[in-house]
Amino acid sequence: MTSYPFPYAYTGAPFFEVEELAARLQVSVDEFDPAATLLAQLASDAVREDLRLSVDYVANDTLTIYGDNSEVLVLPERPITNVTSVTMAGQTLVPVQVNSTSTLLMYDWRPDGRMYRVVYGGSFYAAELYYKWPAGVPVTITYSHGFQTVPTVFKRVALELAAAAYANPDMAKVQSTGRTRIEPAFVGLSLTAFPDLRSDLDMYRRLDI
Repeated sequence: MTSYPFPYAYTGAPFFEVEELAARLQVSVDEFDPAATLLAQLASDAVREDLRLSVDYVANDTLTIYGDNSEVLVLPERPITNVTSVTMAGQTLVPVQVNSTSTLLMYDWRPDGRMYRVVYGGSFYAAELYYKWPAGVPVTITYSHGFQTVPTVFKRVALELAAAAYANPDMAKVQSTGRTRIEPAFVGLSLTAFPDLRSDLDMYRRLDI
């Protein structure tokens, strides 16, 4: 079972190899110091943190979240690729069936992270009808999520962030010599100083409702 502490901590394998960073900077791998390997990790995790997603594919991950008296539970990872088990307060829910009506327990899900408790499975003429998830009641879900192949945009953004940090280790707004003042842009490796790169990730951000 996965534990999701708050605030969430996101880390995983780097999205690119050190050799790819060398190619981006047009330098020899032999010229790299150990910081390049560290930057590959930090830049990839900075993308994860900005998205608030772990990104990597996980099969049959299990977690427990609690109802909040709404019709939608939002799972913490996306995209969802499969849901294999849902129980509410220990009672098993079944996958939704079209044209079926239940006074008991059905569920339905969406790849963007939404989980529904369904009373009517919908039809060609009518939409699904939902129950609320009772406030404070535990819901245990086993689901598969993440990307088996990391989207190219994640790799590109992480690579550009690492390249910027490697070329400008002080992350300064102005680099010069002599008496010109160097102004630090920010502390730490983050996308906040790169709004154009950050906006490229917008369509993948974790859903909040």
